[in-house]
Amino acid sequence: MERPKTSHDGHTLPSAGPGPGVGLALGGGAARGLAHIGVIQELEARGLSITHLAGCSMGAVVAAAYACGTLDRLVERTRGLQYPELVRWIRFNGGILDGDRVYRELQDLTGALTFDDLPVELVLVATDLATGEPVRLDRGEVARAVQASMSVPGLLPPVSVNGRWLVDGGLVELVPVGPLAEMGAEYRVAVDVSNRADIWGRLARAGRVAYRQVRGHDRLASCVQGHAFSSGQRAWSTRSTLAHAFEISEARAHWANDGTEGTENPPLDCVLHPDLSRYHGHQFHEVEELIEAGRQAVRRASQHLPPENAACARSLGGNAGVPAGGTEAGAVARRALQ
Repeated sequence: MERPKTSHDGHTLPSAGPGPGVGLALGGGAARGLAHIGVIQELEARGLSITHLAGCSMGAVVAAAYACGTLDRLVERTRGLQYPELVRWIRFNGGILDGDRVYRELQDLTGALTFDDLPVELVLVATDLATGEPVRLDRGEVARAVQASMSVPGLLPPVSVNGRWLVDGGLVELVPVGPLAEMGAEYRVAVDVSNRADIWGRLARAGRVAYRQVRGHDRLASCVQGHAFSSGQRAWSTRSTLAHAFEISEARAHWANDGTEGTENPPLDCVLHPDLSRYHGHQFHEVEELIEAGRQAVRRASQHLPPENAACARSLGGNAGVPAGGTEAGAVARRALQ
């Protein structure tokens, strides 16, 4: 049976063109993830077919919007976003923002489609809050999977999917190159929109340092560590969610440092790094500039992308892209651990 060409609410779904098939791994980065839109627009302008998508956090939002045929709606909604509006989203129930409100927005964005409805292969990455394991979501309702992948601990409450409490996939794989490597794309491109200078990233790293100090204090450690990795917990407070998230980050960082995590480098053909050095995670109002940065990243790497180079050359240079040899691919895969 052919998959539908339109969504339930009439939006046209993407369809394969005559060009080479491209698989994208779209990483997290909050507002900087809007650059993924420009990457997709520019690749399609070149006549390339996006056939496979792996997304994490904001990358999951963009990947799902593309797969559901609502990328234009996402851009329009972002343009109209007013920060005072978010005050009405504050709830303080496992996170600062109301998870139910976010879910309704995502249902509207995805047209209540399921993964089986989609004309392209889509895998989203989340983190099991109880175990710290990465969870790949490719079945059921797209909106719920996106919500899980983007639920930043402390900001949004954990999401229950198939009996597991899930949070932002960036805790374990900020750029989901692992899932992409296992998909059947003809050409694999990772898009890294991280920025070490991001104010929120610096705040999170400071929180990790403070958490280490709390753990080292006998009196406080028993209070905090009692919340860590206790699988089967039914309700998550903001404190317990953050405690688990810090424990997961600490464990992943330890594994990366001692070489027990990420020793295998996934096969990639290209890694794009849009120039986002001056943008922070909250700057959704810079939507036009962020989208343009994604377009420019593809243009600067254009001679190394099909169809100009259908042999998938790996000799990229400059700001926009780098050769996806083992070192770079592995570094991108481990970006969340820094």
